[in-house]
Amino acid sequence: MFQGICPNYKALPPNASGVLLNNGAGVLTWSAAYAPLASPTFTGTVTAPVLSVASHYGVITADTESSGAFTMNLATSDWHSVTLNANVTGITLSNATVGQQFALIVYQNSSGSTYNITASPWFTGLVWAGGTAPTITATLSKRDVFGFKCISSGVYLGFVMGQNY
Repeated sequence: MFQGICPNYKALPPNASGVLLNNGAGVLTWSAAYAPLASPTFTGTVTAPVLSVASHYGVITADTESSGAFTMNLATSDWHSVTLNANVTGITLSNATVGQQFALIVYQNSSGSTYNITASPWFTGLVWAGGTAPTITATLSKRDVFGFKCISSGVYLGFVMGQNY
């Protein structure tokens, strides 16, 4: 089955039982020493973590900016949006997990003044390349998209995914 793909493939002997071992240098050998029992039995309990990905399909959660602040609940979704109706002086994260990636779409409002995220950092533990947060597009009805990665507890990398959409 592997002969055309793996030039060093050797067919197993007929009726072979055991395991294929790798010596770490790419050499595979067949060993009958690890042959399974004729009728193995299993006793005990298998415990596996429950994996829930329903909230991570990209549903965009619209967060509400109030008095220049809003909260992104990362247990709700990995994608969040906010419409700026004032300069944002505080963003709070909740339920972040190490390894989690999430995004924020920042919308300028459709009339009146344009606003910015003036919190520095935008949220606790956030670092940007070069140490400086990006500037929000200052055009009515435009949006910017930012991505984040939680690299350790309370530490986040920020990057620009796109601006001026």
